[in-house]
Amino acid sequence: MCIFQCVRYVVWRGAPSNSTVGDAPRLGVPADWTSSHQYKVTAANGVSKIWTISVVLNK
Repeated sequence: MCIFQCVRYVVWRGAPSNSTVGDAPRLGVPADWTSSHQYKVTAANGVSKIWTISVVLNK
């Protein structure tokens, strides 16, 4: 399994918006997932939190 050009699809329930942090790729497009990426998720009430997404391969 190659994680260099994976396409990630993430559902943020109850969150009206999300944005990339730093050099994180847009969600849903092929990207290099050999390192973790961060995304800022803003809830409907305006509260924001930064989430880190990592891909871990179990061999």
